[in-house]
Amino acid sequence: MRLFIVACALAVSGGASASLLTVQGRLAGLANQGVDGNYAMSFKLFSSSEGGVALWQEVLPSVEVVSGAFSTPLGTAAPLDAQTVDLPSVWLEVAVAGEPPLE
Repeated sequence: MRLFIVACALAVSGGASASLLTVQGRLAGLANQGVDGNYAMSFKLFSSSEGGVALWQEVLPSVEVVSGAFSTPLGTAAPLDAQTVDLPSVWLEVAVAGEPPLE
């Protein structure tokens, strides 16, 4: 089954020394139906919308998805530094269950 993100949102919390980003999104299959289950997901932040080296990355072995919706904090396994979070813009790449990054 090929999965894709329909929508994604980020929210920043925490102080200057440690930060968490909460990412919320929707996973759907080819028929645009929301999926259910626990999925391994990898997340990367970039300073550019195309190419470049990841500023930060984290792999979460099990993110719960219910009717396509998921919400998970980023920065729990791989801490985020304030310098990365405070950039004027960052670009999030998400990959699910070893698939190529979602578009």
